[in-house]
Amino acid sequence: MIYFTAGPSQIYPTVPQHLQKAVEEGIMSISHRSSRFMDMYAQMEQGLRAVLNVPADYHVFLFSGATEIWERIALNCVARESYHLVNGSFSASFAEAMKRTGKKVGVHQVADGDGFDMDALEIPKSAELIAAIANESSTGVMLPTEDLQKLRNRYPEKLIVVDAVSAVPTWRGDIGLVDGLYFSVQKGFGLPAGLGVLVMSPRMLARGLELEKAGQYVGTYHRWSRLHEFSLKSQTPATPNVLDIYLLAQVCADMLPKMDAIMRTHEEKYRVLCDFIAAHPDLDFAVEDPRQRSNTVVVAKHAYPDGKARIKAIAAAGYEIGSGYGKFAGTQFRISNFPATSLDDLNGLIRVM
Repeated sequence: MIYFTAGPSQIYPTVPQHLQKAVEEGIMSISHRSSRFMDMYAQMEQGLRAVLNVPADYHVFLFSGATEIWERIALNCVARESYHLVNGSFSASFAEAMKRTGKKVGVHQVADGDGFDMDALEIPKSAELIAAIANESSTGVMLPTEDLQKLRNRYPEKLIVVDAVSAVPTWRGDIGLVDGLYFSVQKGFGLPAGLGVLVMSPRMLARGLELEKAGQYVGTYHRWSRLHEFSLKSQTPATPNVLDIYLLAQVCADMLPKMDAIMRTHEEKYRVLCDFIAAHPDLDFAVEDPRQRSNTVVVAKHAYPDGKARIKAIAAAGYEIGSGYGKFAGTQFRISNFPATSLDDLNGLIRVM
């Protein structure tokens, strides 16, 4: 089976050999306080910084997944109020998580399938943090990199955090424009689920330290001060997903010398998939504006009377695609374009569809 699902998705081609090596070398049994782990952590961080072009003064913290990161940002970055750009289920869920921590939450919501007009935003001065999303995989909308620049230019004083869960490593937004960028590894990096990564600016770290010093509850083990303390030693506060950290280090090392080729293949697969959807009599794009159309999770409307049956038929031929998310389950398909799948894989899927 070849997985074109939005995540968990197809594992990166080199993962099986790295898994075998991990078993042979006892990676899953090593202590997270050992020098061996610290070397592995340092390799992972170095590789990740290189693949994503992370600014040298930014920090890298690890979590159980991106969903946990929502709560950590809410506790460590916001004293009173945040503001969220919502265009689908995942951006809405972050806003809901923020509300549940007792913060005041402002929302600028657009219709499903739409992006944002950055020039029309009116974010209140009282909002301390702006939450955006690089790729809303529930609706298939991507944040153009030039729009991120506009957002930063308009609100230079505010913390900006970006959900890049289904965007990296092929979304090439400038991380230096944001204060926080977070993702999980089971999508674009093609790894088993269970590891979340938050890349953080110095002022985002300073905000958490300031709130903790002022007496705000900022969490326990995964508060900024403790994460920072241990990251300086290439460690984590509590026992992490050691296997995923090892695999992320290996896959980053595999990707780094091939990033130009990965990007070219990514763009070619996207073009081929778009041409196929445009020419298919029963398919159409869920996102009308090509500039804001996701190139990592392509969402297509379909005219089939039974979309689930169609997905099962495609799976029987060896290819797994996703149904629409939530209320769109019966009327849309979601097809990922992550580095783990090749152009030949995509052409095989297209022949079946």
